[in-house]
Amino acid sequence: MSIPTAIPDPDDNESNPSLDDLATAANAARDAEAELVAEALEDAVEAKTAEGLAELAEARADEDLEEAAELVEVADQMEDLAEKAEAAGDVASAQRLREGEAELINAAEALAEEADGLEEIAEEAHAVAGDAATEAVVLAAEAVVLDEVADELELEVAEEIVEEAIEEAVVEEIVEEAIETAIAEEIAEEVAAEAVAADAEVLDEDALLEGAAAEVEIERPISPYDRPGRWFVVHTQSGYEKKVKQNLEARISSMNMEGRIYEVVIPMEDVVEFKGGKKVVVQKKMFPGYLLVRCMMDDDSWYVIRNTPGVTGFVGQGAKPSPLPRKDVESFLQVKAEDEEGEPTRRKGPRLEYEMNETVRIKEGPFADFSGQITEINEDQLKVKVEVDIFGRPTPVELEFSQIAKL
Repeated sequence: MSIPTAIPDPDDNESNPSLDDLATAANAARDAEAELVAEALEDAVEAKTAEGLAELAEARADEDLEEAAELVEVADQMEDLAEKAEAAGDVASAQRLREGEAELINAAEALAEEADGLEEIAEEAHAVAGDAATEAVVLAAEAVVLDEVADELELEVAEEIVEEAIEEAVVEEIVEEAIETAIAEEIAEEVAAEAVAADAEVLDEDALLEGAAAEVEIERPISPYDRPGRWFVVHTQSGYEKKVKQNLEARISSMNMEGRIYEVVIPMEDVVEFKGGKKVVVQKKMFPGYLLVRCMMDDDSWYVIRNTPGVTGFVGQGAKPSPLPRKDVESFLQVKAEDEEGEPTRRKGPRLEYEMNETVRIKEGPFADFSGQITEINEDQLKVKVEVDIFGRPTPVELEFSQIAKL
């Protein structure tokens, strides 16, 4: 089976492939890989079967040789008896013994010939098994190469999709700004016309635009829960969330599922850490080993998501994925809340690396390697109080953030 063409160089303008070409090549590589794996399994089964046949033939040949040896031994005994009968003058008995001896010899020779034939069959079966096993190894190696080719193609598809999405976002932003500007100018003209009609004081251009902007209704951001589809939690291999996200986005594009699988998100949050005695805000995964997917859940979308490399399953009751409620979606995706008067409140700040009542390990100092529970956090002084069990009594110990570590 031929391996698909290698990935073209993106910098080569003469052979720069389209997104459809890359997706088609990736699918072809996956199909070829599946065929190679199937053939390798067939060859492995054939090798196993041939090896079993060889073992049976060898065992039967050994039995025939043992039986032939027993017949020869009996024939030798009959020959001794025949000689004794001849010495005693019993010619008739000697003749019968000679005839029996000849029959046993013939039977032993037949068994020996059969054993030779079985050994030849065993040798041929061993040869077939060896060839099949070698072919299986070769096919498996080719399948590994195809898997790497498919991974590279799918990664390039994902990168192309991201670039197109960025370009579309820039265009949409320019269009939205143009529309907002046109609306503001139109309202400004209406305000000016009304002012002139009422013999009001003529406002300058800046004042008109300022008044117009005040009348433009500010569009509030749409909650991610209100977008088309429902949000589902997908479990992945921990540490490979970004790779699985790329794989899934590539499959969505290559399998034309954009109309049913809309969005794949790695939930992130700001976390305050203390490094070198300084407070630093870093972004960390909110739920390591999980992705959020917005889609219209049906058999096809379920199949595309579930069979993506790295996906281990959905979160839900039994085998049925459960959609997230509004509260969880807006919490995980960090949506701004609104107060009682309808005004948006400030987005919640980054959370501390350590939390109240969390059990931590002391790294250094007189209580090194002790574990305890955090009872107080002093963010300004970069210190915490940890309750440590010393000689059976809970004792509060004040420590710096640099002296403790998560369990």
